[in-house]
Amino acid sequence: MLFKQKGNDEHFIAIGKHTEHDTSAPEVGKVYKAFDDGKIRWSRLDYWRIDEAINLDTDNVDLEIINLIAEEINDCFWLYSPEQHIIYKATMVDENGRPYTEPTECFFLRTKNKSWFGTGFLVAGLLDVDEYYYNKLLKEEQ
Repeated sequence: MLFKQKGNDEHFIAIGKHTEHDTSAPEVGKVYKAFDDGKIRWSRLDYWRIDEAINLDTDNVDLEIINLIAEEINDCFWLYSPEQHIIYKATMVDENGRPYTEPTECFFLRTKNKSWFGTGFLVAGLLDVDEYYYNKLLKEEQ
């Protein structure tokens, strides 16, 4: 699905001190580390369980979800790719994979630089599918 998007493609995306890198798609059922607001710090480390893969081209997707995605892609034109096919619905969990009492959900969308970034008020973040950023933090400690 191709979403309308303001802005242009000349923006360079920098997250923290690092640029995004191409990552594979997350797996449904797996818990991943993520960094709140894309800031790569220990204090911003969250955990998300991927609950569902949603194919925007073939699945019957609720119009409310489509509108949320369209708005997010338009508002953050420098971040999200306007072309989205599979998005991932996720629930925030603790480091042991248990959901919180009041579940927080978001959708992870593909970025222009082929990473995954979550949408949602106060829960947007960079999904660390291959633990690239997590491992960088570990190395910085040594």
